[in-house]
Amino acid sequence: MSLSEFGDLATISTPALALDRQKLERNIGRMAATAATKSVALRPHYKTAKSLEVAALLSSPIVGTGGN
Repeated sequence: MSLSEFGDLATISTPALALDRQKLERNIGRMAATAATKSVALRPHYKTAKSLEVAALLSSPIVGTGGN
């Protein structure tokens, strides 16, 4: 769902999390690539994400491949 599909932001129940999925995936990939160049394991903290969907992305193959 894009931000424009939300309509009036004042009508969204809070708390709410709105992310740009492409940017999120790109940032996860960049994080993984940086960790790989430093020869360290990327160990994301799922509690920090506060979202099951974001946690799933952190566990996905995108993390191991360095992104898109």
